[in-house]
Amino acid sequence: QQSSLGPNPHGIRSAWAWLARMVNMKPKKITASCLIAFLHIAGYELNRTYGRQFAKVLELIAGHILPNLPNDSPPGPTARLRAFITEFMASGCNLEEPKGKSMPVSDAKNTIHGR
Repeated sequence: QQSSLGPNPHGIRSAWAWLARMVNMKPKKITASCLIAFLHIAGYELNRTYGRQFAKVLELIAGHILPNLPNDSPPGPTARLRAFITEFMASGCNLEEPKGKSMPVSDAKNTIHGR
């Protein structure tokens, strides 16, 4: 995706590589927090780009990462990650486009911002 700042130097391939590294690491206390924050931002585009492979990674997280989180992991992010995966699977593997992904060119008064 491009913006007025130029192309993103960390495209979807970098996001996929980061996610793969995270799921291949031994789960740590912060793992669920990192994953849920990341999936809220990049999940839509990862699902759009990688489809079934993305769903398989979420299945891996549900089956192997969540059950192996340390006992002292924060319960909030863990519950949000579990809910994210459950809702994703229940929806037929669909995610809504995140708010702010498509920025408007103008506001209600039809004036252009940032110029």
